[in-house]
Amino acid sequence: MKFNSLELQGKLNSEITNLVVLNDVDSTNTFIKSLQGKKILDLVVAEKQSAGRGRRGNAWDSPKIGNIYMSLKFAASEKIPALSLVTGLIVKKAIQEVSKDINVLLKWPNDLILNQRKAGGILVEIDQDNKINNFIVGIGINIESDVANDSWIGLKEIDNQVDRSKIIIKIASAFEKIALGKEGFKDWQSEWEKHCLHMHKKITLNLNDSDKVEGIFEGINHNGEMLLSNENGILTFNSGECSVDYASI
Repeated sequence: MKFNSLELQGKLNSEITNLVVLNDVDSTNTFIKSLQGKKILDLVVAEKQSAGRGRRGNAWDSPKIGNIYMSLKFAASEKIPALSLVTGLIVKKAIQEVSKDINVLLKWPNDLILNQRKAGGILVEIDQDNKINNFIVGIGINIESDVANDSWIGLKEIDNQVDRSKIIIKIASAFEKIALGKEGFKDWQSEWEKHCLHMHKKITLNLNDSDKVEGIFEGINHNGEMLLSNENGILTFNSGECSVDYASI
């Protein structure tokens, strides 16, 4: 079933949020950058996207109707610490509020993991204009299963009745508070760590094509940077690809 734009808009604050629902788009993040919205929050939702992007320039394969491809844009005078991690926490909670059977876990920095398979991801971009930060948050969530890729999972594999519109509404409602400056991000670090897949587990952090470092994931700091312990002590990293040995979890 396709999105009902009237249903979505009816559950959001129309004075705050400008909603755009598309059938097909190259990338919701690219599209939302072109909007000159006059409201506090722009929200773009698409049935399909042909050129979705993930972190580090990776392609996000997203051709199938039935999943969630959405982007949000808002402005703030100050940077929001670790917005990609905060977004992961928001998405995790939204999914679980819609379906108590679905327990998505978080993999640093921006992956949503379900039953040791990827259920979604987040891409945050920041455009600065005259000391104003324009935050663009792209979110992709697999609802339908992809039989061609066994490393991915759709939420309907766990709950066939899960409603993607309800998930979008809960995510967007949380971002309405952020855009209004009413979200204080209280205890977000401990909350994120509580739902982290690999807390206190051995991981490999791939820094680029050839460099990597191994250690125990000890959590995150206020900026969302990874704290990794090994024979060299506690190391801090703000980027990289986290690889988890699921057999050890």
